Order: sequence, then C-alpha cells, then structure tokens
Amino acid sequence: MDWQTFYRRMDKWYDGVIPSVGLSELSDLGSKAELFDALENLSYEDGLTLANMILDRHVPLESNEFMEIFDLFVDDEETAKTLLEKAMADQILFTGEDLEEISGSVSEDYYIKLLRYSIEQGTAFSGAQILEIISYLDDEQMNKEIVEYAMAKNVAFSTDDIYEICCALDDIPFNDRLILHSLQRGMVFSPDEICDLEGEVSKRVLTEAVKHISRRLTEDELYDLEDVVSKRLLMQIDKQQHTHAFDDWDVVDEDDEDEPVDDWEAAVSGASTSGKKKKKGFFSSFLAANAIVDDLEKRKNRRSKDK
Repeated sequence: MDWQTFYRRMDKWYDGVIPSVGLSELSDLGSKAELFDALENLSYEDGLTLANMILDRHVPLESNEFMEIFDLFVDDEETAKTLLEKAMADQILFTGEDLEEISGSVSEDYYIKLLRYSIEQGTAFSGAQILEIISYLDDEQMNKEIVEYAMAKNVAFSTDDIYEICCALDDIPFNDRLILHSLQRGMVFSPDEICDLEGEVSKRVLTEAVKHISRRLTEDELYDLEDVVSKRLLMQIDKQQHTHAFDDWDVVDEDDEDEPVDDWEAAVSGASTSGKKKKKGFFSSFLAANAIVDDLEKRKNRRSKDK
C-alpha cells in the first residue's frame, strides 16, 4: 500500500476507531504534516510502528520534531532509549531544553551517554542549564566534562552560577581554572563573593579576583578579605587608597599560594605555568608601580646615609 492510499482512508476514520493497519507494508511515507497527523490519531502500537519507520527511513527531522515524537512514547524507558538511539544515529542536534526534558525519562547512565553525544555535536547550553545538569548528576567526571565544555564554548555564567558550580564540584584545582577563565572573560567578583568562595578556590586565585575589582575597597571589605587573599596585596591596596586600615601591620612572609598567576592560558587549561603573561589589571599595575617607587625610595635613603 502506498502512503496516499493509507492517508485517504484515515479521513474516513474517527478518533479512537482507527483500525490496525499494515504500516510496515507501506511502500513510502508522506509529508511531515501528514506523518504527524497520523501519529496523533493512530493507536499507541501503530503510532510506535510509524515513529520507528520515520526514523528508520531517515526522514529529516529537527530536534523539536523528534521531541514531538518522543513525547508520545516517553512513558516507557526502553522505547524512549530506542528512539533516542535512532535519533543519534541520524545525528539530530538536541538543544539544552530538549536534554532537560529527556533527563527525567532515562537512567543517569544513559543520560550521560546522551550528554557526551550532545557535546560532540556542539549543543548550545545556557549557564542555567549547565548548573541544572550538575545539580541532577552524581557523576563527578561528567560534571567536570560539561563544565569544561561550557568553558570552551564561553557559556555565560553569573557569579552566583560560578559559586554554585564550585560548591558542587568541590575540586579546588578545577575551580581555580573556572575562576581564572571567568576573570579572563571580564567577570568581576565582589569582596563578599570572594569571601564566599574561600575553601572552594585557592587563596592565590582569589587574590587575582581582588585585582580585578576596579572600585575603591572600603575598610570593612579590606578587613573581611584579611584571611582570604594575600595580605601583601591588601597592604598595598590600603596604602594606595590611603585607607590606613593596616598601618600597624608588618610586612608578612607569604607562601607559594600568594605568588601571582603569571601564565593565565596555562593556568586556565590546567597545564604547567610558564610563558605568556596576562595583561595587568588595575591593582596589578599598581603593585608593579608601587614596587618601583619603593625601590627608588630605598635608593634615595641609601644615598642620603652615604652623604
């Protein structure tokens, strides 16, 4: 039987009384509009047969069209997985919204497989969708993979998103890379947000975050940051701003965590740090200039003593 003969007969059938037909014997398929009309009116079994025929015969489908089919048979996980396998074989590109919808219909292991397929296909995710995925999954490796992908695609996160992701991942070296990536893209964390990240991000990287704040820091903010970032940096900011919050502090010996991040590209990628240096921000430039001034003052004092 050809499609047109089958479809003409459908006009004579009423909802709920469409008889079982030999769909597998159809020699061809109709337009998308006719196919979806038939899917809505056939019995569950015949509808599933037609859905598989649509996919097996590689009818070109957009993701939203596939999801219309998927929604009709989503209650049975094995059926849903069979349809998804065929969709992946046809390289249908799912959206972030599609994946959110699918997540509740398959096991976590299968959902991870679908996520990896979507990453390979270049699916676009929003920051909120990435956060939703991380909240849903218990798989630490997959969560890191999806965040890596988001970083590579420059997905826009809010500072609140970044905080939630850092808490969920609970991996300081990885979180350091995420913060540095965000700073590279122009994100600015407030002093309160930097304090909140203590314990989730290294002191060294939180110090870099302070350097990206372009406004004047209040005395209270400097005090709040005292145990969170480099004390040397806070003393220098205090001196530059004439806040006089730390006038009674001695110069402190600091450990390796207080060393600045020199090679940002390597730090963000997780490679060893050497090579290109990041363009200096406001406080970074000040620190360099201040060191020169201090050196000149010391030389002047030595010359005065010599005289």
